[in-house]
Amino acid sequence: MVVKKRRDVFITIVLVLIIMNALLFLKYNTDFKLLININNNNNNNNNNNNNNNNNNNSNSNNNKNKNNNKNKNKTIDEETIYDYFKSIPIDLNENERMIKDIIMSRDCEYVDLVYTWVNGSDPLHIEEKNKARYDGSAYAPPSSYRDIGILKYSLRSVIQYAPWIKNIFIITADQIPTWFDTENPDNVKFIFHKHYFHKDSDLPTFNSNSIESNFWNLPVEVSNCFLYLNDDIFFSRPVNQNEYFDENFNQVIFMINDILWGKSTRTQEFDSYTKSILFTNRALASIWNENIPRNLPAHGVQVFNRKTWYKIQEDFGVGLEITSSNSFRDKTDFQISHLYNQFAIRYSNCTIKNTRSELLYILLNNNKFDESLALVNNSKDQVNSICLNDGLELINDKLQKKFDDTFNFLFPIPSPFEKKIPKENYLFIFMFLFSFSFLFIIIFFSLKFK
Repeated sequence: MVVKKRRDVFITIVLVLIIMNALLFLKYNTDFKLLININNNNNNNNNNNNNNNNNNNSNSNNNKNKNNNKNKNKTIDEETIYDYFKSIPIDLNENERMIKDIIMSRDCEYVDLVYTWVNGSDPLHIEEKNKARYDGSAYAPPSSYRDIGILKYSLRSVIQYAPWIKNIFIITADQIPTWFDTENPDNVKFIFHKHYFHKDSDLPTFNSNSIESNFWNLPVEVSNCFLYLNDDIFFSRPVNQNEYFDENFNQVIFMINDILWGKSTRTQEFDSYTKSILFTNRALASIWNENIPRNLPAHGVQVFNRKTWYKIQEDFGVGLEITSSNSFRDKTDFQISHLYNQFAIRYSNCTIKNTRSELLYILLNNNKFDESLALVNNSKDQVNSICLNDGLELINDKLQKKFDDTFNFLFPIPSPFEKKIPKENYLFIFMFLFSFSFLFIIIFFSLKFK
């Protein structure tokens, strides 16, 4: 009789605990769904507002694109375009002149980091891109702007391997990553295209050369000395500031061994990236009257000084404006890294380094997806930085999980800029595990007393 009563008590306790866990789960699940619905409603409202704005601006954007196309047709003359560049600086407004005076009067005191980033998977971005006038000749595959999350891990690499970087600036088209904690930005700031481009008529743009051609117009808050990373580049081992700037803030230039001669004009068989390299090289040769070999820039960490950027703005201003106006990659684009490196070599006291021991370039594609990720993992201590170029034709949940697992292993500690798990979620997890453990103990003893 006593055993039966004891068993009934245990069964009652077990049932109570089961009900408690069920209620906890339902509450947590309801709160979670509510949070999702709130975010979705906010996103829908934002999308509706953006769609209205897009409708209002569509006519003006079409007119801008028409004007841009007209301007391009006037300037694409391989025989005279280089003379057109000579000694025509960009006409600055009052605020831009004030910033230039500040930049030119101050020296480097610390190093900042600048990213360019775009979420090419954003439906609004895709819609805007489809609306843009585009003749099909420009090279802008979807993978160039798709977001598979490398920026998050690149920021982790900065915190882990380059803590001497003071501020981080992310240039983007009114987009913020979903994982970014906007309530605790710390030393990360977003620079939106509409506040950054010299000319509003150049927007929207889907051309990295266009974005980079406005580097001279960065906000005054950006240090005179800064590193520039595309969002597909990350540090792979600890790096020191003196690997990019010496004690006097003289910069390093990273080059590869490939060489171009000045007035090479064979561009018809190349893609738009190579065409822009050749175009830039010919412009340099024509304006400086130097038909000399020039090494090509490495696709990796770029080292910039803002005073050099203003020298480019003064000497090649029209060329920068033409590049800025090209919504897609074009044969009249300046290849910005190549242009900057040649100016730095000519006008500053810089050190040239070969990148073989500094940078590893890996193309991520569907045929060798696992091999590429394994190479990232195996090479992380052998070079300073890795560029993982997204060449995937498609990415599914399985591939995305493999990608995230690899990078979470390489950089397991979230950066201060990532959203945290809410404290109430931790409380739920603790209560659930505690209740489950207690339930297991009760069942164990009830069976023992049976």
